[in-house]
This record gives sequence, C-alpha cells and structure tokens, in this order.
Amino acid sequence: MYPFNCSQSTTTTCNASLYHATSLGRHDSTRQIATYYSVNETQLHPITGIHNRQDYLVTVPCSCGTVSGTTAYFHAVNYAVQQGDTFSDVSAEVYSGQVWVVGDEKQRFVAGNNVTMNLVCGCLDGKGTEEEEGEVIVTYTVEDGDTLAASLSRVVGLNELLTQNPGFIDVGWVLYVLKGSQVGCGDFEKGYFDAEGPVRYNIEEIEEATNNFDESKKIGEGGYAKVFFGILRGQEVAVKMMRSNKSKEFYAELKVLCKVHHINVVELLGYASGDDHVFLVYEYVRNGSLSDHLHDPLLRGYQPLSWSARTQIAVDAAKGIEYIHDHTKTRYVHRDIKSTNILLDDCLRAKVADFGLAKLVERSNDDELIATRLVGTPGYLPPESVKELQVTSKTDVFAFGVLLGELITGKRALVRDNKEPGRLKSLITTVSASSTHLRITLKNMDILCIKMVQPVSDLVRNLSGSSLEDQFRNWHASSLFSSYPI
Repeated sequence: MYPFNCSQSTTTTCNASLYHATSLGRHDSTRQIATYYSVNETQLHPITGIHNRQDYLVTVPCSCGTVSGTTAYFHAVNYAVQQGDTFSDVSAEVYSGQVWVVGDEKQRFVAGNNVTMNLVCGCLDGKGTEEEEGEVIVTYTVEDGDTLAASLSRVVGLNELLTQNPGFIDVGWVLYVLKGSQVGCGDFEKGYFDAEGPVRYNIEEIEEATNNFDESKKIGEGGYAKVFFGILRGQEVAVKMMRSNKSKEFYAELKVLCKVHHINVVELLGYASGDDHVFLVYEYVRNGSLSDHLHDPLLRGYQPLSWSARTQIAVDAAKGIEYIHDHTKTRYVHRDIKSTNILLDDCLRAKVADFGLAKLVERSNDDELIATRLVGTPGYLPPESVKELQVTSKTDVFAFGVLLGELITGKRALVRDNKEPGRLKSLITTVSASSTHLRITLKNMDILCIKMVQPVSDLVRNLSGSSLEDQFRNWHASSLFSSYPI
C-alpha cells in the first residue's frame, strides 16, 4: 500500500470516498459502520459487492497530514479496541486493509484503548489533468478476481508504483480509483463509482412526507423559514420551507452543504422547489436545539444537561465550525452560530445547522469580507461586525465564545440588567467582567474568545482533555451566575 502524497503547495483537504467491503461473518449495522469511520449514516452509500454482498462507499474528509514522518492524505478515525482484537484483523475486517501502518500497533492495541487509525485517501486537486481536477477519488482494496476495466486507463497515473504492469493487479492492493471508473470481478461488475450529490425530490413527495405541511409537524420557525418533521422514502427528515423570494438564502445553504460532510454538521439530503416555496431536506436530529436544553429545559420535556454533556457539546460544535473554516476546499464563515443552531442527536452529540447566511471568504492572512448589511443574531455579534460590517472566520469564533458562556452559565446570550430590568446586557461581557478566572485558562487561551485571537482549530485542541468538565464547573462557580441552577 502506498499513500497518496501531498505537500503544502497543494490543496490540503477534499471530500474523498473509501470503499468499505463487508467482511464475511460480520453483521455490523450501518450505524456501527458509520461510527467506525467517524461519519453520519447518510455518508454511507450502498453499492453491490461480489456475490451481491452489501458494500458501501463512505464519504470522508480527506486531509493532508504527516503520520510517523510520512506526509500524505489521510482520514483519521478513533477505534475502541475490544477484547481479542488485533491490529491486522481490525484493519482487514473493519477497514478493508486501508489503515496506514505506523509500527507500534501491537503495543497500542490493548483492550480498552482508543487507537487512532489513519486511513489512506486521496485528492486530485493540483495533481490531475484539467479534465480530472475536482473529481473524487475512491480508496479501493483489490479482491480475488478483480481486473482493471478499459475505463480505468486514467487510474494507472494515480497508482504508478503499483501499476507499472497495467495488466496485473494483486489481491489486497490498495488502489486510488476515480469515481466513474469501473472495476470488473470475473463475471460480476461492481458498477460505477458515481459521485453522490443531494437528491432532487418532487414537491408531491415533500407534501406527502409532511402531511401537506400540517402545523402539528412544525418543529421550528425562523426569520425566513419554517421547518417540518417528515418521513421521506422511509427516512425521518427535517424539511426547511422558504418562500421563493428567499432563494438567495436557499442557494447559499445548498451551495455550502453540497460540499460539507462531517459528523458535527447537519447533513443535507436533498432539495425541491414549488411555485411559491423552495425546500431543503435534512437528516432529522432528534433531540432539538442546544437552546432547548439550556434555557427552561423542563418546560420542553428535557432534563438539565450534565457537565460532561456540556463539555462534549462544546468540543463537537467547535469541530463542526473548524471543519467549515479549515478543512473544506473553500473556506466558509457561518455568520449565525448560536445555541438555536446547534442541534443534538440521540446521544446529545452536537451538529452545526442553518447555513442560510454562510459566506465564502478567501484563505489569506486577512481573510475578511465587507458585508453589505448586518446579519446574525444580537448577543452573538462581535463589535467589529456591528461597527464596520466586517466578516471573518473570527466572527464565528466570537459567537462560539458566547455559546461557551451559555454552556457555562445556563443563561441566554442577552440577559436582563438587574438594575434596569428593561435593558438587555450582553452575556459575554457580563461573564468576562465577573471573573478573571474565566479569561486565563488552558495554555493561556481566552475561553470566551472575546479577543478573537485564536482560530477554532486551537479551541478544538485546547478544549479536549479530561480536566475540561472540572473547569466548566469551576468557571460556573466563579461567575456572577453561580447562584443560578444550570
């Protein structure tokens, strides 16, 4: 197995696919397979394997990184080692032999350990012909009887070290295959690795799924959209309905989410359009918004969040924001990070939602955009945005700091002034002024981000750790809101 090499001069991240071959004797559910690859179930795309076996193409974010001195494209996942597991068995049976060998697996592969598995993947940007630029690469493991079909002539250029004799491939070889190429297996054809995209539904399907947008199905409503629960093609979905005059927000969200696949970002499944409305169809995230769980949760049928749940939600949300900032081909600013736009699944894991205000910004030292109008939500907007209509990735960092303030105190982004009940004050400035302990934290990181000096990637690294739960509890105790129950 050879890695797909990269350098800092090439695009460092792209969407790639891994071919998951279902092993004999294993009966993993799609949910379990998705967990192995750290993705959503919606990122598993069924494909018929040998002897009509149910295999999957798994869409993953593929990043340029260095593993034990080798700089190449990888998708890193965590695997919880079970009793009796060996590295070679897990690599072969769970990950189709696509794990990059580091050398210390025997020492690390102990029951109870969480082990990082680096799966090899590839990006064509900067490497392919003009015709190939932007195409998706599948990491594929050769099986008994496989042959390279004539349509795989372009694959040879991606696997020069393995295909010096194009007429010969061997079982167990890991090849990089362009989607749209074909792999033959004796008298069986695996078919084409077609690129996935959002499904275009017809309006009749949308109406049937939501019982013609019955009010009892409504699960949310914002400034320019309503959201309905539905069952579409046998799957629970959330349907966002917008009037056609809001098509700008519709296409902004569609454009961003077509390119985003991450476990901490709500998955776009498809879209539809009618005479007066346009519709976006999402995976249904069962446990509502973070705001529902933080503010008067008992009135909504929820129990208050534990400190361990709060810290995990903080890390999950940071990872989702980090992905759109640093790990997509084009950088986006969300511009409306807030507790109502962080959704929680069955296990209270967080997903970033609502990209209707997202904007593309350039990757430069001063990656800023001058907005034509002020957008976002009061209480989450940094002073720079309000005064100068300036938009950068730091805009999201500031809003994330407000989100952390909500998690720590249990209070809303705007709180009433005790001295002037008719006046609202910013939670972020109230909390940061109440205790310097909140300002000097892990590795001197400003946990509330009010200086907006660190990227979200730094937050992700610094928020991880067993001591975070204790620190959240201590920060709550040291703030002005310590007398408030969480």
